[in-house]
Amino acid sequence: MGGSSSELEKSVNSEQTELPNGSMVTDVTVPPAFVTKDHFIANWFLWKDKFLAYLKKIDKAEDKKQLWGIMLLNRMGPVGQEIHRTFPFYNKNAQEDINVLIKKFDIYCMYRNEKRGCKDINRYTSDLIFIAVTWNHVDPTGIVKEKIIQDISTQRFTGNAALLIESKGENLIPYLQSLSLNEIILYWKLQVQEPVNSEQAEFPNESTVTAVTVPPIFATKDHLIANWFSWKNEFLAYLRRIDKAGDNRHLWGIMLLNRMGPVGQKIHRTFTFYDKNEQEDITALIKRFDIYCMYGDAKRGGEDIDRYINDLIFIAVTWNHDDPAAIVKEKIIQDISAQRFTGKAALLIESKGENFIPYLQSLGLNEIILFWKQCEDLMAQKIEETPKRDSPYAEPTGVEYTRSSMEHKRNRCPAWRNCLHLLFCAQCNKLKIYITPDHQSAWTL
Repeated sequence: MGGSSSELEKSVNSEQTELPNGSMVTDVTVPPAFVTKDHFIANWFLWKDKFLAYLKKIDKAEDKKQLWGIMLLNRMGPVGQEIHRTFPFYNKNAQEDINVLIKKFDIYCMYRNEKRGCKDINRYTSDLIFIAVTWNHVDPTGIVKEKIIQDISTQRFTGNAALLIESKGENLIPYLQSLSLNEIILYWKLQVQEPVNSEQAEFPNESTVTAVTVPPIFATKDHLIANWFSWKNEFLAYLRRIDKAGDNRHLWGIMLLNRMGPVGQKIHRTFTFYDKNEQEDITALIKRFDIYCMYGDAKRGGEDIDRYINDLIFIAVTWNHDDPAAIVKEKIIQDISAQRFTGKAALLIESKGENFIPYLQSLGLNEIILFWKQCEDLMAQKIEETPKRDSPYAEPTGVEYTRSSMEHKRNRCPAWRNCLHLLFCAQCNKLKIYITPDHQSAWTL
């Protein structure tokens, strides 16, 4: 596994290579050094993908991956190396580790000198997640966790908080890294003496459960909303206790509904499920009840989409959810699936058919947001816009045709399939059909 980084940096042939984000590039060459800090910030994410593609091309077996970090710094040039010297590292080995370096540069690029200041921790965390989503980061929760660990490690604590942190010694960072984002937020709140939700109870390795019993049935909707998150944790602990191997996991959803009682079952009947299997799936059910308890009947209304998303993330953080980005993604999918789209947006969604929900689920949170914005823009466009000139069909004028007992002037076709044109009726706003002249004799309008 020996060798130097220079031995790896040899020219490569131009061919397709897969990038970490799944896209393809046809020219795998080492990207140029950065010219200025502004140049770095504007180009880092694209540059990173190209450089990783280059490394994977010249070191396919990753035998010399321990040198990738040094190669990264060498290729970034003086600008990147100067930024690198400002980073806090928790051990010397991390200073040249490719994975650690990428996280550090991601954080620098997205947040730069962002600090909590006077913001409460929930609002600050929500803002960090929103920024990560806006930057289309592949793991918003993970990168925000890393950012908060940086903030905690550089904050000057006093009093009892300082004593507690000092007691951890060199194990403070490994301890924080072992926590989930939600647990780190709680830990931070306790050190700065911010109020903590009743659901935020225990840390791993610092307390033990003395008894695992099945929680009680819910008495009212208000009782469910107020106690759902702690109740859920107790019930999952109970299930894991009685079914350690998970052999009967397929029954956990039914057991959940049975134990929730009539109140939970009534709420369950109001949920929209995308396929029948989800109705008794424990994971799908927990997501639905999480959304119900956190958001209730919250809808976007006339609110700006970005503002709405930011509010959803803030609520998820405030409710101590363990994966705010994922639950917000699920909430948005619900909102989109329930929204009544018109015009070109309706055509786009109808073209997906039964694959619409799986398509949304395959997207990242940022991609879903962009899709939603695209649909909003399409609704504002007129269906009557002139089609492309290369369409093989004549556009007869003045044609009248009747469907659903109504007579309408034919709008220009927004989409065509063989001889069949799809269009919206200007009066009843329903999809209509127009047959091209060559095939009109085969159809009765």
